[in-house]
Amino acid sequence: MICNGSLQLHGQSYFGIRAGFGASYIRAGYAEIYHKFGFSDPLLNYYLAGFYSKNLNNKLNANIELQFSRKGYAYNIDNYFDLKSITAQRTIFATSVNFFTVYQLLNKTSKKKSMSFGVITGIYTSALLNNQWTYGNADPVNVDHAMKAFDFGFMTGIRLEKRQVKKKNYLSLDIRYYQGLIDISESYEQTTFRTFEIGLGYWFLFKHKNK
Repeated sequence: MICNGSLQLHGQSYFGIRAGFGASYIRAGYAEIYHKFGFSDPLLNYYLAGFYSKNLNNKLNANIELQFSRKGYAYNIDNYFDLKSITAQRTIFATSVNFFTVYQLLNKTSKKKSMSFGVITGIYTSALLNNQWTYGNADPVNVDHAMKAFDFGFMTGIRLEKRQVKKKNYLSLDIRYYQGLIDISESYEQTTFRTFEIGLGYWFLFKHKNK
C-alpha cells in the first residue's frame, strides 16, 4: 500500500538496488537412511542485487530480482598439535534470480512519512560459479567438479519500508532466509544450502498510475 496523504496510488512500478550481508551454511550427510544429518559452520556472505517491483493491489506486490553474491560454508577443525583450530571453507560466487511477493500486514502514514511492514515469500534459482576450497593458510583449490552448477529453493522473510510522502524514491530493509531444496553435491553426500541475509534497498519510481 502506497499512500500520499489520503490519496491511494495503485499500479505503481519501481526498480532499484539492494545490498547487504549475511551468513550461509549447509546441511549435509550421507545417503544411508540411518545416518544423522549435520550442519556446517556459517560463512560470512555479501551480495548486490537489482530488482523490479509492481504493486498488484493495496496489500500485495510482485518482484523479480537479479542477485550476485558470495556465499559458502566452513568447518572449524581442532588441531591437537598446536592447540589451535584450522578453518576449512568453501566459497562460491552465485548468480541468482529471485521471484517473490510481499504482502503488507501493517501500514502507518502521517502527513510527512509512511512506514510499512510486510512478509516476503517466493522462490529462487541460482547458478553456482567459481567453487573453491581453502584449508587453513593453503592456497585456494578449484573444486567445481565437487558441486553441481545449479541450486533451487524457497525464500521467506520480512520487509520494512520508510518513505517521505512527497518523495518518489524511498528505502527498505529486508531480512530474509533462503533454503535450498535440491542436493547440490556431486558426491554421495546430501547437501543443501541455508542462507540468512539482511540488506537495504533503494527504490526508484518507474511507472505511476492513479486509480
